[in-house]
Amino acid sequence: MRFARGLPLLLLLAAALSCQADVPLGTCTSNCGGGGLGGGGGGGSGGRHDVVVDDNFYAPSDLTVAAGDTIVWTWVGANQHSVTIDGGGDSGVHGKGFTIGVVVSTTTGVRTYHCSVHGSAVMSGTYTVK
Repeated sequence: MRFARGLPLLLLLAAALSCQADVPLGTCTSNCGGGGLGGGGGGGSGGRHDVVVDDNFYAPSDLTVAAGDTIVWTWVGANQHSVTIDGGGDSGVHGKGFTIGVVVSTTTGVRTYHCSVHGSAVMSGTYTVK
């Protein structure tokens, strides 16, 4: 039921991230192991990078990744947060238990993201594509 409720958000995120050429994988609410999310399989050809979305911080807040790697954000804090990629997509505001991931594009450079609830001055992160 949670997946069906989040499907419109996932489609919106897919459209927004396509401008950055990062490919959204999907959402899950429990076991997100393996190559994909929520048993979806597939994804990047590279490694997986997990980021915790906690209360007022991302951990780690800075990543170095390669094209084809997967970044997976998992909400663990008590408060509502988002992952809003500057110039790209937005996860929407969610609470504990939500997970979303992207396969990183082949475009090198630094991507910044922040929480739309708390702003970039309080809660932000970066990933650098090498």
